[in-house]
Amino acid sequence: MNSKTVFAALGTTALALTGLGAVTVPAGAAAPASSASPAAAPGSLCQIRVISVKARDIQEDNQGTDEIRLKLGNTFTAQRTYFEGQKRNTLFDGSDLFAAPERVKLLEVDGATRQVLDSTTIPCVARTATSRLASADGDAVYQVTWVVDVLVP
Repeated sequence: MNSKTVFAALGTTALALTGLGAVTVPAGAAAPASSASPAAAPGSLCQIRVISVKARDIQEDNQGTDEIRLKLGNTFTAQRTYFEGQKRNTLFDGSDLFAAPERVKLLEVDGATRQVLDSTTIPCVARTATSRLASADGDAVYQVTWVVDVLVP
């Protein structure tokens, strides 16, 4: 993914726009890198955004749908209903800023109950990738595509 970085001075902060996401960065901070950067240096700030989620196999076969959301670090994405084989654009469902490797969890929601189906760790490295997340019994399988932008190298 190749994007241009744009800055607009706003008092003591600058608004960094990278790709399709935005984050407020303190004035005087290092400029955000484009998402073409190979790796982030220690102390870097990254942003993860989930681009799409596809239900390869749903857990609630008897109901015909799963209610799914992701947990990006401490941030929950919007909850979506999936039919088997359905792919949804989730770009605007949520994002998270992180410096250390980020834990991403796939959750199946039943009322007030959230069950972690699977999780993966995402490094603070600029890239777009797809992960296969599945329940331990293999009953639920989801394909999650995400992008990480290094905002402050």
